[in-house]
Amino acid sequence: DGEDFSHTVDWSLIVPPYWQKHGTQYKCSLTGRVLQRRPVIPERFDIFDLDIEGLIEVVSRFHVPKNNSNDVDGATKYAQLMRQKQDLHQTELQPSALEALRNWKHKKEQQLLGQVGIQSADYSNQQRQMMGVGDVSRDGAADRKKARELLKAQQEQQRKSEAQQKAAQRAQHSAAQQQQLVANKRIAQQRLQQQQQRVRQDQSAAQQEQWQREQQRRAEQARQNEFVKIGAQAESSQRANARQQQMLSGLEDKASGQHQARSAQKQQHSQFLNAKQASQQAQRANVQQQRSHRVQQQSAAQQARQQSLAQQRAQADADAQRQAQERLRKEREKSLTTQIYNLLDTTTCGIDYDDFASEFYRKYNRTWDPQPVFQTDDLDTIFNRDQTLRNAVTVIRAGMTKRVIARRHYSKIAIVSEETNDILTALAISSNVDEAIQYLRQMLGERERERLDRQQEVQRQRQQQQQQQRQSQLRSSRRSGATPFGGAASNNYGLPQGWRVKKTAQGRLFFINDSTKATQWDDPRPLPSGWRAMKTAQGRPFYINDINKSTSWNDPRPKINI
Repeated sequence: DGEDFSHTVDWSLIVPPYWQKHGTQYKCSLTGRVLQRRPVIPERFDIFDLDIEGLIEVVSRFHVPKNNSNDVDGATKYAQLMRQKQDLHQTELQPSALEALRNWKHKKEQQLLGQVGIQSADYSNQQRQMMGVGDVSRDGAADRKKARELLKAQQEQQRKSEAQQKAAQRAQHSAAQQQQLVANKRIAQQRLQQQQQRVRQDQSAAQQEQWQREQQRRAEQARQNEFVKIGAQAESSQRANARQQQMLSGLEDKASGQHQARSAQKQQHSQFLNAKQASQQAQRANVQQQRSHRVQQQSAAQQARQQSLAQQRAQADADAQRQAQERLRKEREKSLTTQIYNLLDTTTCGIDYDDFASEFYRKYNRTWDPQPVFQTDDLDTIFNRDQTLRNAVTVIRAGMTKRVIARRHYSKIAIVSEETNDILTALAISSNVDEAIQYLRQMLGERERERLDRQQEVQRQRQQQQQQQRQSQLRSSRRSGATPFGGAASNNYGLPQGWRVKKTAQGRLFFINDSTKATQWDDPRPLPSGWRAMKTAQGRPFYINDINKSTSWNDPRPKINI
């Protein structure tokens, strides 16, 4: 019946009191806090890292009301302690928090074991009789052992179910990312097709505009040709009328001028034709030049659009490839970071830098090669650059030795000592962090004992020297007939020169200063080396030994007997 159920329950699967799940969140009805992940039950060593508010929360959350009706529940106790927060201290709350956590775990363990067929946890026969629970027979112990194994199997099944749910969520997330990637590619293709269609529409509109301009130019040329013909006919008719009038007015007077008129007419007509031909040639050259310029502009614009489209396609392909490479690198970096953290989490004593590659190969059966992922082989650079590792691990350095350890394990051993060399020594020779803590405490205890032994030896030697000096002074004073302070031989109590001691009728000593004619109750003799005097608030004197850190109500000076 001596079975131990301390490791029967997996407390990571149990939700602490006053926490309720709402969807994917957990809300605390005691403090009002909201968490995105399931809250955990603290361990014993975690209690010493909590502040006053954290200790109050632990005491109230895990408070188990007593059977008596006057006891309060956890919420009421939390309100009471928060009102007394200013008057409380951590050293007062830590034992209460440990006791509350232990009682609650005990009660919860009984409830879980009762759910699988056990009335209570295993205790001694006397405890069972006092509590009124449990079966003290050998068969009852066998039944409880079977029920404990059934509870372990149920919790293992629960852990597997949660792991499957997490794997399914990760698979769904990965499928959603893949679908989003396919949708992004489809959108990019649609945008590319739309750009190509706009380019074709722009080209068709430019060709249509060029054809319309050509039709307008031809119509304008036809109108100009028609205008020239009509002007020539009107001018010819005017000249015929002028000739007729000249013939009517006098053929004789105009006979000589006719030849000149014809010559002038021919010359004028020739100039008109030449001017007309030059104008037509200039117009044709201008039209041809404008057409060539427009064709060159259109060709240049089309080439520029094609180049821009090609550059956009190349940039899109390069961006997609770079994003894919970056995503792959981040996935590899995340995977390797997780492996590093898991390795350090399971190796509670940490790993020396020189042994990191072999420990990694021993756990994952794979060669340690961080160069493709982190672009470096230096462990310091890896631990400092990655935010996750920088917050999760601690590198301990001493001389040429470097050792990396999970921060949550380091916080346990750092409570005991912050001396780096001692921590490295304890971790190097231990198999787990609890063993290292025990060894470190042994080291500190031995060192403290050595220090106290040295202090006691120094104090003993100093006392021997003082004793020898006093004996030497006494011998010299006896030979000379004077006290060590120059008093008379009858005054052999170590008083300073000019002082003497007497006793009242009630037996109380008082001291007389013959030089000043003054009296006092306080002993004027100096205290031994290393001692000093103080008084309590009520005025009672006491003495402090600074060498061995002790106090005493008794005066350390030699007693005066008169």
